[in-house]
Amino acid sequence: LPGNKRRMLLMSEGLGFHEKYPGQRRRVAIHGCAISEKIVQINMAVTEYGPKSIEETIAEPSE
Repeated sequence: LPGNKRRMLLMSEGLGFHEKYPGQRRRVAIHGCAISEKIVQINMAVTEYGPKSIEETIAEPSE
């Protein structure tokens, strides 16, 4: 789902949907893949270390 909006999608399989019986479809709230100011928490895992430390990378910019 492109963008940063939250949509109600009709799903029959995939993340966020667990069917109770075969063939069930249900509307599930799915958020887009873009990060916006509405997002409070970001879950992530480090796959490769770069030249900066993790604290420097995710720190808020100082004015």
